[in-house]
Amino acid sequence: MRAGLTPASIRAAARKAATRLRMKDERGVAAVEFALIAPVMIGLYLSTVITTQAYMSSRKVALVARSLADVASRQAVGTAGCTPTTSGNPCLSNTDMVNILDAAALIMAPYSLSTLKMTLSRIDIVKDTSASPQTWAVTKWSVGYNSGVARPCNGANAAFTSKTAFPGVTNSTTDKPLQVGNYQTTQANYQNYLPSQYTTSTSPTGFLILADVVYTYSPGFSFKAFNWSNLTTVTSGWTQGFWSRTGLPIDGHNLTAQSFTPPGASSAVATTVTLCASNDPSNT
Repeated sequence: MRAGLTPASIRAAARKAATRLRMKDERGVAAVEFALIAPVMIGLYLSTVITTQAYMSSRKVALVARSLADVASRQAVGTAGCTPTTSGNPCLSNTDMVNILDAAALIMAPYSLSTLKMTLSRIDIVKDTSASPQTWAVTKWSVGYNSGVARPCNGANAAFTSKTAFPGVTNSTTDKPLQVGNYQTTQANYQNYLPSQYTTSTSPTGFLILADVVYTYSPGFSFKAFNWSNLTTVTSGWTQGFWSRTGLPIDGHNLTAQSFTPPGASSAVATTVTLCASNDPSNT
């Protein structure tokens, strides 16, 4: 054995050499780092995409509601194929209603129409003739699209206790004005309520065309791999009202339930029609 070399020194030198070799061999480090960070980055990317898409769908819902109420409120006098109860009033036929719903649904493109629910209603805002007039909101007609919830003929307003000063609406358990409340369209029983801005003693009176739109957005893929079960769907809603542009009541007594396939839809949808013949404070 050479002078100065001992078994201990040889082992120490070998360990140093092995350590230097391990430190220089960096093959596979990038792959390991990528494997660690990839799930986090993919999750962030997908959640960003879904959040953006869900937000855009909610903006589309607002546009649909505004367009639906706006177009319907512009219905003019003398519509072909529709005879109003009172001559000289605007009137909605089944063809008119299908065209309005079709046009509104197109705004949702490129999103799927399968979960789009729309309701178009005429709400009469009228004052009674009591010494201290109160304002009431009563449903005249309501059309639901794709299971859209109709505004009820009986709004169950408990404050309505006397029909004497309010002819045209029966004071019974089946025929009352809508209740006062600021409910979102994603809340249960929202159809029974109207914001206080329409129902205070100083509210303007007239014929309100009201659109309620609800849409459920579903991502095109599942987040089960990340155990994010709360990101399966996002539901948004919007309510928009416009006064009748002619100032006249828009007659809907000719409307009946329809089944049709909107442009861009993969299957037919059905409408439901609620006509509140006994709610007639405006005699229309």
